[in-house]
Amino acid sequence: MAWQDSPCEPCKKYKGGFRWIRERGPIPPGLWVCHACDNPYCSNLEHMFLGTPSDDMKDCVQKGRHRGGWCQPKLTNELVLEIRNSDKSTLQWSKELGISYPTIHRARFGTSWKHLNDQSLPKKRM
Repeated sequence: MAWQDSPCEPCKKYKGGFRWIRERGPIPPGLWVCHACDNPYCSNLEHMFLGTPSDDMKDCVQKGRHRGGWCQPKLTNELVLEIRNSDKSTLQWSKELGISYPTIHRARFGTSWKHLNDQSLPKKRM
């Protein structure tokens, strides 16, 4: 099955969903591929489970990422600015915060958290 032919809309966005279909078969209607590691780009089958949107929200609450009715990101505006202005490496931040290296890298160099890009971005460093 080609990526574009995936029957699941989220699978077109996240490679983990596509891998699930390829390795374990179709995703039943009404279920999502949820990520135990909270990284939607993860494609490690051991980090994935099928669940309803409600299951996904319960997982969010259990991990303490739920406030005010919505799951909250692990990063905040203040933390992203601290990361951007820090001498610590992206790898050090990733390990310290328990957040994936790509997530820290995107936040640090303005690929994500773009609303903060009017702040000075650091020179690229690993």
